[in-house]
Amino acid sequence: MAVAPHALPADTTAKAAPADVPNNFARGFSGAHIFVESGNGMGFVPGQALQAVIDDDAASGWTPPVGRTRLLIQLTQDATLEDLSLFAPQAEGSFKVWTAASAPILGDSDLTLAHPEHALNDGQRTALNLPQASVVVLELNVSASAPIRGVKIGGRPTGELSIATIISPAAGSDDNAPTQKGEIAEVNFALKALGGAISRQDVPGEADTMIDGDTATSFPLTPGANAKTAHSVIQLASVVDIDRVTLAVGPARGTLRVQTSDEEGSAGRELAAMELDGGTEALSFSTNGVRAAHIQLDWTPSEGEALAVKEVGIFALARIERTPPPPGSSGPVVVSVAPAFNAVATAVTPVTPTRVTEVEEEEPVVEEEPVVEVEPENTASASVPDADPVEPRPVSS
Repeated sequence: MAVAPHALPADTTAKAAPADVPNNFARGFSGAHIFVESGNGMGFVPGQALQAVIDDDAASGWTPPVGRTRLLIQLTQDATLEDLSLFAPQAEGSFKVWTAASAPILGDSDLTLAHPEHALNDGQRTALNLPQASVVVLELNVSASAPIRGVKIGGRPTGELSIATIISPAAGSDDNAPTQKGEIAEVNFALKALGGAISRQDVPGEADTMIDGDTATSFPLTPGANAKTAHSVIQLASVVDIDRVTLAVGPARGTLRVQTSDEEGSAGRELAAMELDGGTEALSFSTNGVRAAHIQLDWTPSEGEALAVKEVGIFALARIERTPPPPGSSGPVVVSVAPAFNAVATAVTPVTPTRVTEVEEEEPVVEEEPVVEVEPENTASASVPDADPVEPRPVSS
Protein backbone atom coordinates (compact mmCIF):
# COMPACT_ATOMS: atom_id res chain seq x y z
CA MET A 1 0.00 0.00 0.00
CA ALA A 2 1.44 3.33 -1.02
CA VAL A 3 1.82 6.12 1.50
CA ALA A 4 1.26 9.73 0.53
CA PRO A 5 4.73 11.31 0.51
CA HIS A 6 5.49 14.13 2.89
CA ALA A 7 5.81 17.57 1.39
CA LEU A 8 9.38 18.52 0.61
CA PRO A 9 10.98 21.20 2.78
CA ALA A 10 10.04 24.74 1.77
CA ASP A 11 13.67 25.84 2.00
CA THR A 12 15.39 24.83 -1.24
CA THR A 13 18.74 26.45 -0.44
CA ALA A 14 21.80 24.25 -0.14
CA LYS A 15 23.24 24.33 3.36
CA ALA A 16 26.82 24.03 4.52
CA ALA A 17 27.60 21.29 7.02
CA PRO A 18 27.74 22.59 10.62
CA ALA A 19 31.07 24.23 11.37
CA ASP A 20 31.39 22.71 14.85
CA VAL A 21 31.43 19.08 13.66
CA PRO A 22 34.73 17.29 14.39
CA ASN A 23 36.51 16.24 11.21
CA ASN A 24 36.53 12.60 10.16
CA PHE A 25 39.21 12.08 7.52
CA ALA A 26 38.21 8.42 7.02
CA ARG A 27 34.69 9.09 5.72
CA GLY A 28 33.82 7.25 2.53
CA PHE A 29 31.42 9.73 0.95
CA SER A 30 33.98 12.52 1.50
CA GLY A 31 36.55 10.67 -0.61
CA ALA A 32 38.43 8.30 1.72
CA HIS A 33 39.40 4.88 0.30
CA ILE A 34 40.30 1.61 2.02
CA PHE A 35 42.47 -1.35 0.99
CA VAL A 36 43.57 -4.64 2.55
CA GLU A 37 47.05 -6.15 2.41
CA SER A 38 47.08 -9.00 -0.10
CA GLY A 39 47.71 -12.54 1.07
CA ASN A 40 50.90 -12.82 -0.97
CA GLY A 41 52.46 -9.76 0.67
CA MET A 42 52.71 -7.89 -2.64
CA GLY A 43 50.80 -4.79 -1.59
CA PHE A 44 47.33 -3.51 -0.74
CA VAL A 45 44.26 -4.35 -2.84
CA PRO A 46 40.70 -2.94 -2.88
CA GLY A 47 37.59 -4.85 -1.87
CA GLN A 48 33.96 -3.81 -1.98
CA ALA A 49 33.17 -5.27 1.45
CA LEU A 50 35.85 -3.10 3.05
CA GLN A 51 33.83 0.08 2.46
CA ALA A 52 31.58 -0.94 5.37
CA VAL A 53 34.44 -0.01 7.71
CA ILE A 54 34.29 3.68 6.70
CA ASP A 55 30.59 4.18 5.87
CA ASP A 56 29.47 5.71 9.22
CA ASP A 57 27.54 2.53 10.07
CA ALA A 58 28.18 1.09 13.53
CA ALA A 59 26.10 -2.02 12.72
CA SER A 60 27.62 -3.39 9.50
CA GLY A 61 31.39 -3.56 9.31
CA TRP A 62 33.88 -6.05 7.91
CA THR A 63 35.09 -9.23 9.60
CA PRO A 64 38.84 -9.85 9.48
CA PRO A 65 40.23 -13.37 9.69
CA VAL A 66 41.93 -14.66 12.82
CA GLY A 67 45.56 -13.60 12.81
CA ARG A 68 47.29 -10.52 11.45
CA THR A 69 45.55 -8.27 8.90
CA ARG A 70 46.50 -4.79 7.78
CA LEU A 71 44.05 -2.24 6.38
CA LEU A 72 45.25 0.88 4.57
CA ILE A 73 42.99 3.95 4.67
CA GLN A 74 43.73 6.75 2.22
CA LEU A 75 42.47 9.86 4.03
CA THR A 76 40.48 12.61 2.39
CA GLN A 77 43.43 14.99 2.77
CA ASP A 78 46.66 15.62 4.68
CA ALA A 79 45.88 16.17 8.33
CA THR A 80 47.24 16.46 11.83
CA LEU A 81 45.73 13.35 13.40
CA GLU A 82 44.41 13.52 16.95
CA ASP A 83 42.29 10.42 17.59
CA LEU A 84 40.97 7.15 16.18
CA SER A 85 37.80 5.29 17.18
CA LEU A 86 36.44 1.91 16.11
CA PHE A 87 33.60 -0.31 17.31
CA ALA A 88 34.32 -4.02 17.76
CA PRO A 89 32.38 -5.16 20.84
CA GLN A 90 32.81 -8.91 20.28
CA ALA A 91 36.24 -9.07 18.68
CA GLU A 92 39.19 -10.22 20.75
CA GLY A 93 42.74 -9.20 20.07
CA SER A 94 44.65 -5.98 19.58
CA PHE A 95 45.51 -3.36 17.01
CA LYS A 96 48.30 -0.94 16.15
CA VAL A 97 48.11 2.31 14.19
CA TRP A 98 50.72 3.22 11.58
CA THR A 99 50.78 6.33 9.41
CA ALA A 100 52.54 7.59 6.31
CA ALA A 101 52.88 11.05 4.84
CA SER A 102 52.01 9.78 1.37
CA ALA A 103 51.52 6.71 -0.81
CA PRO A 104 52.53 4.34 -2.31
CA ILE A 105 53.61 2.23 0.65
CA LEU A 106 56.50 0.11 -0.56
CA GLY A 107 57.51 -1.37 2.78
CA ASP A 108 57.41 -0.96 6.55
CA SER A 109 60.17 1.62 6.32
CA ASP A 110 57.59 4.02 4.84
CA LEU A 111 55.42 3.74 7.96
CA THR A 112 55.57 5.47 11.34
CA LEU A 113 54.14 3.78 14.42
CA ALA A 114 51.47 6.19 15.66
CA HIS A 115 50.10 4.12 18.51
CA PRO A 116 51.48 0.95 20.13
CA GLU A 117 49.45 -2.23 20.59
CA HIS A 118 46.02 -1.59 22.07
CA ALA A 119 43.19 -3.98 22.95
CA LEU A 120 40.18 -4.16 20.67
CA ASN A 121 37.13 -2.81 22.47
CA ASP A 122 33.61 -1.47 22.06
CA GLY A 123 34.34 2.10 21.05
CA GLN A 124 37.10 3.60 23.17
CA ARG A 125 38.93 6.50 21.54
CA THR A 126 42.66 6.08 20.91
CA ALA A 127 44.69 9.30 21.15
CA LEU A 128 47.07 10.15 18.34
CA ASN A 129 49.49 13.05 18.02
CA LEU A 130 50.99 13.26 14.55
CA PRO A 131 52.00 16.40 12.67
CA GLN A 132 51.04 15.25 9.16
CA ALA A 133 49.68 12.14 7.48
CA SER A 134 47.52 11.20 4.51
CA VAL A 135 47.63 7.42 4.99
CA VAL A 136 46.72 5.32 8.04
CA VAL A 137 47.48 1.60 8.31
CA LEU A 138 45.40 -0.25 10.89
CA GLU A 139 47.17 -3.47 11.91
CA LEU A 140 44.75 -5.98 13.45
CA ASN A 141 45.91 -8.99 15.46
CA VAL A 142 42.71 -10.96 16.02
CA SER A 143 42.29 -14.01 18.26
CA ALA A 144 38.44 -14.15 18.08
CA SER A 145 36.99 -12.70 14.92
CA ALA A 146 34.01 -10.30 14.83
CA PRO A 147 33.11 -7.27 12.70
CA ILE A 148 35.22 -4.11 12.79
CA ARG A 149 32.87 -1.14 12.44
CA GLY A 150 32.64 2.61 12.47
CA VAL A 151 36.28 3.63 12.05
CA LYS A 152 36.64 7.36 12.64
CA ILE A 153 39.95 9.24 12.32
CA GLY A 154 39.79 12.78 13.64
CA GLY A 155 42.06 15.75 13.64
CA ARG A 156 42.74 19.07 11.93
CA PRO A 157 43.52 19.78 8.28
CA THR A 158 47.14 20.49 7.41
CA GLY A 159 46.79 23.88 5.76
CA GLU A 160 43.46 24.87 4.26
CA LEU A 161 40.42 22.59 4.46
CA SER A 162 40.24 20.92 1.06
CA ILE A 163 36.88 19.16 1.53
CA ALA A 164 33.71 21.15 2.17
CA THR A 165 30.37 19.35 2.52
CA ILE A 166 27.02 20.89 1.65
CA ILE A 167 23.57 19.36 2.08
CA SER A 168 21.71 20.00 -1.15
CA PRO A 169 17.94 20.37 -1.30
CA ALA A 170 15.75 17.52 -2.47
CA ALA A 171 15.03 17.72 -6.17
CA GLY A 172 11.74 15.81 -6.07
CA SER A 173 10.57 12.29 -6.82
CA ASP A 174 12.37 12.24 -10.19
CA ASP A 175 15.77 12.76 -8.57
CA ASN A 176 17.01 9.45 -9.97
CA ALA A 177 16.46 10.58 -13.55
CA PRO A 178 19.40 9.82 -15.89
CA THR A 179 19.99 13.54 -16.43
CA GLN A 180 20.96 14.05 -12.79
CA LYS A 181 24.69 14.27 -12.06
CA GLY A 182 26.72 12.49 -9.41
CA GLU A 183 27.06 9.00 -7.96
CA ILE A 184 24.30 7.11 -6.18
CA ALA A 185 25.28 5.68 -2.80
CA GLU A 186 23.73 4.94 0.58
CA VAL A 187 24.48 7.65 3.15
CA ASN A 188 23.78 8.11 6.86
CA PHE A 189 21.58 11.25 6.89
CA ALA A 190 21.45 11.27 10.70
CA LEU A 191 25.04 12.51 10.85
CA LYS A 192 25.51 15.93 12.36
CA ALA A 193 27.99 16.48 9.53
CA LEU A 194 25.02 16.21 7.12
CA GLY A 195 22.76 18.53 9.08
CA GLY A 196 21.23 15.95 11.44
CA ALA A 197 20.11 17.36 14.79
CA ILE A 198 18.40 16.33 18.00
CA SER A 199 15.16 18.30 17.84
CA ARG A 200 13.68 17.00 21.09
CA GLN A 201 14.90 15.16 24.17
CA ASP A 202 13.55 14.63 27.66
CA VAL A 203 16.76 15.06 29.63
CA PRO A 204 19.28 17.93 29.14
CA GLY A 205 22.69 17.01 27.82
CA GLU A 206 24.88 16.69 24.76
CA ALA A 207 22.51 14.39 22.90
CA ASP A 208 24.11 15.08 19.51
CA THR A 209 26.86 12.64 20.50
CA MET A 210 24.38 10.03 19.21
CA ILE A 211 24.91 11.37 15.67
CA ASP A 212 28.52 12.61 15.67
CA GLY A 213 29.92 9.59 13.82
CA ASP A 214 32.06 8.59 16.79
CA THR A 215 31.34 5.36 18.70
CA ALA A 216 33.61 6.54 21.53
CA THR A 217 30.92 9.01 22.55
CA SER A 218 27.39 8.24 23.73
CA PHE A 219 24.31 9.81 25.28
CA PRO A 220 22.33 8.20 28.13
CA LEU A 221 18.63 7.90 27.33
CA THR A 222 16.90 7.87 30.69
CA PRO A 223 13.32 8.74 31.74
CA GLY A 224 12.80 12.00 33.55
CA ALA A 225 11.22 12.35 36.95
CA ASN A 226 7.93 10.45 37.27
CA ALA A 227 8.24 9.11 33.71
CA LYS A 228 8.55 5.50 32.55
CA THR A 229 9.86 6.18 29.04
CA ALA A 230 12.61 8.41 27.64
CA HIS A 231 12.11 10.04 24.23
CA SER A 232 14.55 11.55 21.76
CA VAL A 233 13.79 12.83 18.25
CA ILE A 234 16.39 12.99 15.47
CA GLN A 235 15.65 15.57 12.80
CA LEU A 236 17.19 15.19 9.35
CA ALA A 237 18.16 18.14 7.16
CA SER A 238 15.68 16.93 4.54
CA VAL A 239 12.89 14.45 3.96
CA VAL A 240 14.42 11.18 2.73
CA ASP A 241 13.23 7.71 1.76
CA ILE A 242 14.75 5.73 4.64
CA ASP A 243 16.11 2.30 3.66
CA ARG A 244 17.33 1.17 7.07
CA VAL A 245 18.04 2.32 10.61
CA THR A 246 21.03 1.16 12.66
CA LEU A 247 21.94 1.65 16.31
CA ALA A 248 24.95 0.94 18.48
CA VAL A 249 24.01 0.87 22.16
CA GLY A 250 25.58 -0.08 25.46
CA PRO A 251 24.34 -2.80 27.84
CA ALA A 252 20.91 -2.21 29.36
CA ARG A 253 17.62 -4.06 29.91
CA GLY A 254 14.31 -2.77 28.64
CA THR A 255 12.24 -2.03 25.53
CA LEU A 256 13.50 0.13 22.68
CA ARG A 257 11.02 1.39 20.08
CA VAL A 258 11.81 3.30 16.89
CA GLN A 259 9.13 5.26 15.04
CA THR A 260 8.60 8.17 12.71
CA SER A 261 7.66 11.45 14.32
CA ASP A 262 6.85 15.05 13.55
CA GLU A 263 8.79 18.14 14.52
CA GLU A 264 6.92 18.46 17.82
CA GLY A 265 7.67 14.85 18.79
CA SER A 266 4.20 13.42 18.17
CA ALA A 267 4.55 9.71 17.45
CA GLY A 268 3.83 8.49 13.95
CA ARG A 269 4.46 5.08 12.40
CA GLU A 270 6.21 2.42 14.47
CA LEU A 271 9.18 0.97 12.60
CA ALA A 272 10.58 -1.53 15.09
CA ALA A 273 10.54 -2.64 18.72
CA MET A 274 12.80 -4.97 20.64
CA GLU A 275 13.67 -6.15 24.11
CA LEU A 276 17.29 -5.54 25.11
CA ASP A 277 18.75 -8.09 27.49
CA GLY A 278 21.82 -6.39 28.91
CA GLY A 279 24.48 -6.85 26.23
CA THR A 280 26.27 -4.35 24.00
CA GLU A 281 24.22 -4.35 20.82
CA ALA A 282 24.61 -3.47 17.15
CA LEU A 283 21.10 -3.33 15.71
CA SER A 284 19.90 -2.95 12.13
CA PHE A 285 16.50 -3.12 10.45
CA SER A 286 14.99 -2.28 7.07
CA THR A 287 12.24 0.33 6.73
CA ASN A 288 11.39 -0.38 3.06
CA GLY A 289 11.82 3.22 1.94
CA VAL A 290 9.44 4.94 4.36
CA ARG A 291 9.53 8.70 3.73
CA ALA A 292 10.27 10.83 6.79
CA ALA A 293 12.39 13.64 8.21
CA HIS A 294 12.13 12.76 11.93
CA ILE A 295 12.88 9.50 13.76
CA GLN A 296 11.97 9.04 17.42
CA LEU A 297 13.62 6.70 19.92
CA ASP A 298 11.55 5.56 22.91
CA TRP A 299 13.38 3.76 25.72
CA THR A 300 11.47 2.07 28.55
CA PRO A 301 13.96 0.53 31.00
CA SER A 302 13.17 -2.54 33.04
CA GLU A 303 14.75 -1.21 36.21
CA GLY A 304 15.45 2.46 35.58
CA GLU A 305 18.63 1.85 33.60
CA ALA A 306 19.87 4.48 31.19
CA LEU A 307 20.51 3.30 27.61
CA ALA A 308 23.88 4.54 26.33
CA VAL A 309 23.25 5.31 22.65
CA LYS A 310 26.62 5.42 20.90
CA GLU A 311 25.42 6.04 17.35
CA VAL A 312 22.18 6.20 15.37
CA GLY A 313 22.31 5.67 11.61
CA ILE A 314 19.45 6.65 9.28
CA PHE A 315 20.44 5.44 5.83
CA ALA A 316 18.93 6.51 2.52
CA LEU A 317 20.03 6.73 -1.08
CA ALA A 318 21.89 9.93 -1.89
CA ARG A 319 23.27 11.56 -4.98
CA ILE A 320 26.85 12.64 -4.30
CA GLU A 321 28.64 15.11 -6.52
CA ARG A 322 32.10 16.60 -6.19
CA THR A 323 32.93 20.01 -7.61
CA PRO A 324 36.66 20.86 -7.73
CA PRO A 325 37.78 24.48 -7.34
CA PRO A 326 38.34 26.54 -10.47
CA PRO A 327 41.74 26.10 -12.17
CA GLY A 328 44.41 27.96 -10.26
CA SER A 329 42.26 28.27 -7.14
CA SER A 330 43.15 26.79 -3.75
CA GLY A 331 39.53 26.52 -2.65
CA PRO A 332 38.02 23.29 -1.34
CA VAL A 333 36.44 20.43 -3.22
CA VAL A 334 32.72 20.84 -2.55
CA VAL A 335 30.94 17.58 -1.77
CA SER A 336 27.21 17.92 -2.44
CA VAL A 337 24.93 15.34 -0.83
CA ALA A 338 21.26 15.29 -1.88
CA PRO A 339 18.47 12.79 -1.20
CA ALA A 340 17.73 10.44 -4.08
CA PHE A 341 14.09 9.45 -3.82
CA ASN A 342 12.45 6.14 -4.61
CA ALA A 343 9.68 6.39 -7.20
CA VAL A 344 6.99 5.50 -4.62
CA ALA A 345 7.08 5.80 -0.85
CA THR A 346 5.99 2.46 0.59
CA ALA A 347 4.08 1.37 3.65
CA VAL A 348 6.17 -0.19 6.40
CA THR A 349 5.35 -3.02 8.78
CA PRO A 350 7.03 -2.98 12.22
CA VAL A 351 9.89 -5.45 12.34
CA THR A 352 12.18 -6.99 14.91
CA PRO A 353 15.67 -5.51 14.43
CA THR A 354 18.51 -7.84 13.58
CA ARG A 355 20.98 -8.21 16.43
CA VAL A 356 23.99 -7.87 14.19
CA THR A 357 26.35 -9.08 16.90
CA GLU A 358 24.48 -12.39 17.01
CA VAL A 359 24.65 -13.11 13.29
CA GLU A 360 27.09 -15.89 12.53
CA GLU A 361 29.90 -14.34 10.58
CA GLU A 362 31.37 -16.13 7.59
CA GLU A 363 35.08 -16.22 7.04
CA PRO A 364 35.91 -13.11 4.99
CA VAL A 365 37.06 -13.58 1.45
CA VAL A 366 39.45 -10.97 0.16
CA GLU A 367 38.73 -10.17 -3.45
CA GLU A 368 41.86 -11.14 -5.34
CA GLU A 369 42.12 -8.23 -7.71
CA PRO A 370 45.36 -7.15 -9.31
CA VAL A 371 47.67 -5.62 -6.77
CA VAL A 372 47.58 -1.85 -6.99
CA GLU A 373 49.91 0.83 -5.80
CA VAL A 374 47.97 3.43 -3.86
CA GLU A 375 49.07 6.66 -5.46
CA PRO A 376 48.73 9.97 -3.64
CA GLU A 377 45.36 11.45 -4.43
CA ASN A 378 44.82 14.93 -5.76
CA THR A 379 42.01 16.04 -3.50
CA ALA A 380 40.63 18.33 -6.15
CA SER A 381 39.89 15.34 -8.36
CA ALA A 382 38.80 12.91 -5.68
CA SER A 383 35.83 10.76 -6.64
CA VAL A 384 33.34 8.56 -4.88
CA PRO A 385 33.95 4.81 -5.42
CA ASP A 386 31.45 3.34 -7.83
CA ALA A 387 28.23 2.23 -6.18
CA ASP A 388 25.52 -0.03 -7.49
CA PRO A 389 22.29 2.02 -7.68
CA VAL A 390 20.19 -1.08 -7.02
CA GLU A 391 22.10 -2.46 -4.03
CA PRO A 392 24.00 0.54 -2.58
CA ARG A 393 24.85 -1.05 0.76
CA PRO A 394 28.43 -2.43 0.87
CA VAL A 395 28.47 -6.20 1.03
CA SER A 396 29.92 -7.10 4.41
CA SER A 397 31.27 -10.47 5.43
